[in-house]
Amino acid sequence: MIKYYFLLLPLITFNALAGNQEDCLRGFGIYSYPCEHKKTTKAALRENLTLSQSSNSKTPDQRGEDALEPAIIPSTSEASESSEQKGPELLNSVPPDRLRELEIMGAMEKLDRILTTEDEREIERQKAEAARQKKFQQLIHRNSIGVGMNPQQVIDSWGKPFRINPFSESIEQWIFQRRDGRDQIIYLENGKVSSWE
Repeated sequence: MIKYYFLLLPLITFNALAGNQEDCLRGFGIYSYPCEHKKTTKAALRENLTLSQSSNSKTPDQRGEDALEPAIIPSTSEASESSEQKGPELLNSVPPDRLRELEIMGAMEKLDRILTTEDEREIERQKAEAARQKKFQQLIHRNSIGVGMNPQQVIDSWGKPFRINPFSESIEQWIFQRRDGRDQIIYLENGKVSSWE
């Protein structure tokens, strides 16, 4: 690899003399110079300086693009006062039909944000329900029960109950006969397993 650098040397030298050192060296992976510093400096300079047309008699073309001089920039308080004074004027200058379009677009964006959060909540709820159902299927496969199972899942896991005793409109007691002769009791509240003994 080293023997090929002599081929790059004339190209690197030419680009360095032309002012493109960062681009040339970065392209070959030899040197990584942060170009953002140079760009932000120029951007900051252009924001804070404006072309001077009053002090020079030359036209902007004769002075060149880089002929910049300091300008007076109003402070933020002055700028906000002037914008507050011009606010009603700007609002009145917008045609009524365009103003109505802007109001509708704003309402639509607000509705999109609301629907997006509701959709995200629904997706999270569906994911949680799918995980719960997967857990119940694993319990059924092992002939076990869990809190939150519906009656069909209990029947799939343990079979039909020996006896059902309703306690109230919302609570039922399901009694299963175990192989050793003892009773296994499950309590269902509003159609879901709430506890067992």
